[in-house]
Amino acid sequence: MKNPRLDSVPRTPSPWALGGQGVSLERAALALIVLLAFGLRVYRLGAQAIWWDESLSLYRATRDLPTILSNTILIQNVVTYDTLPPLYFLLLHLLVGVFGTSEFALRFLSLGANLATIPLLYGLARRWWPSTRAVAWVAALLSALSPFYVWYSQEARPYALLLFESALAAYALTRSFEDAGERGNSLEAPRARWIVVYVLAAAAALYTHYYALFLIPFHFALIVLLVWRVPRRRPWALLPVIPLTSAALLIPLVRASMAGNAGSGPGFVSLDTMLIDLLNSFSVGITIDLANVIWIDAAMAVLFLCGILMYPRGSGTSPAPASRRWQVSAFLLCFAAIPVLGVELGSYFRPLYQNSRYLIAISPAFYLAAAGGTVALASRWKLLAVPALAIFLVGAGLSLNNLYFDPHFGKDDHRAWAEYLRARVRPGDFLILDSPYTEELFRYYAQGIVPWASL
Repeated sequence: MKNPRLDSVPRTPSPWALGGQGVSLERAALALIVLLAFGLRVYRLGAQAIWWDESLSLYRATRDLPTILSNTILIQNVVTYDTLPPLYFLLLHLLVGVFGTSEFALRFLSLGANLATIPLLYGLARRWWPSTRAVAWVAALLSALSPFYVWYSQEARPYALLLFESALAAYALTRSFEDAGERGNSLEAPRARWIVVYVLAAAAALYTHYYALFLIPFHFALIVLLVWRVPRRRPWALLPVIPLTSAALLIPLVRASMAGNAGSGPGFVSLDTMLIDLLNSFSVGITIDLANVIWIDAAMAVLFLCGILMYPRGSGTSPAPASRRWQVSAFLLCFAAIPVLGVELGSYFRPLYQNSRYLIAISPAFYLAAAGGTVALASRWKLLAVPALAIFLVGAGLSLNNLYFDPHFGKDDHRAWAEYLRARVRPGDFLILDSPYTEELFRYYAQGIVPWASL
């Protein structure tokens, strides 16, 4: 028997509900955006030398599994503890065993993870803005062209993988509970396969970077946001306890890292400084001076706020219901603000924020809101669509040019000193490193050139 109350509820359309030809066209267009993103990320992927942080990834990826899992790094027979958990290095270990340890091979895992993030942002936009596909296209384009994403997809560090896992967790939760209000008070498990995907993605994020912990409160909030109208579904808000509990195995590693790094680390960063740094990084990346692009940052901030405060006018005759509009606003605010506030509050006990890469997991909220703001403005004043996108494109072009071609913004050129040694070494020479933490870099670029030891 049909339930008139449920039949009257507007259903969220599937993002692929376009007919056979429409599905093919939509997938082809998304594939083109991903192909563009691949070209930007693979271009000069191995051009720059690995820098010190990447040498730590090389060290851990080329050790045996027990050493990787222990988080230890041995320098001059002194055991130190890395500040990152082991999952990324386990995956990199598997890849370098097959493809070697060239700069290109070391960075390809990050490239692949970032490419996979783009369809997730597209999918998130299609679920949260079902009345217009334009938001999804703009979100995919912004993420494809993002200089911030290009930079970390070309670095052998875990940040691109953390971004993918966190975006996948948010997408899986959305797919699990997006229609909770349409199935009444049934206790039927909401899309069990997506629940499993969420648990695995959230747990993987915690085992990739400890700062994924700050996403867990957002996950609680997201589930509440999706199921609050169905009281018997509300216990599902406890779901994030599962990946959180799985992270108990990391506690000994966290303690060892904190003890080994006592008295070191970043200084306290105020909330306003953190927000400015995040805005600049998400808008134009990290290869351009803030003073030169403050107008771009300001414009992107306006688009971000418009995406939170305004909902695009759909292609249909009736506007989106008020419940949908406030849900989208709450989703974006929780995604962007809760992890930032968590880092800020935690910093009063021990300074936590170093730079924007540690909060890369919240960047999807920025690009989704900026896409929503762009389309919302364009749906009201069509002439604003082109300049709104052009502002981002100008910043992306300037930043990517610096990334590819300006050595001032590049990584440290450790190949250069290796070539310097190779050209000048003489029989009987002996080299003493006065910085033991560069041992892995020396082995990578200069092993066999000259006998050496470190102080």
